Amino acid sequence: GDSYEPDLGWQPQPPTIGWWRRSLSFISLPTRGLPRYNVRLFVVKVNAAGKLEWKKEFGSNGHNLGNSAIEVADGYVVVGALDKDSTVIKLNKATGSTLWSQTHDYGGSDAIEHIVALENGFAAVGYVDAVDDDNTFFTEGKGRLMFLDQNGERQADRTLNAHMAQAYRLALHENHLFVSGLTEAAADYVL
Repeated sequence: GDSYEPDLGWQPQPPTIGWWRRSLSFISLPTRGLPRYNVRLFVVKVNAAGKLEWKKEFGSNGHNLGNSAIEVADGYVVVGALDKDSTVIKLNKATGSTLWSQTHDYGGSDAIEHIVALENGFAAVGYVDAVDDDNTFFTEGKGRLMFLDQNGERQADRTLNAHMAQAYRLALHENHLFVSGLTEAAADYVL
């Protein structure tokens, strides 16, 4: 179909994730700025006709990433990193206003790559101790599984490094979590 290209006064990089949902809206998380210097997490929502509904920007100058987002009953949950620390932000669907925002330092340069809603909170995956934190695809880090409460507060976490260097996506199926990612040196995919 037709694509929407708003005049924002800058050229975004390709979005890291976006989707059509029940609300027939599209959420996109393009990177705004140049890596290492002036990058901000940027969230854009357009409707089914391609009309801009709202846009929000998070983080100050520095290393900030928007990695993925999910729709929940009362908002959107966006994950990534702010100033090289894992972040999870819940936004109001209608306005994009921040309902809550949490940032967690899991070690070194770290980020949340993906999140799923659980009955009493969220499970998230990502990486810690990134060696190549300027790389926005594979950071040579250590895989991590994180559990957060319904307000994004850290509850528990565990290493996945014996299985993967970067946990990339997470799925919930019949009360089981499935994690996919990349092995050390991005040599192979792993589930």
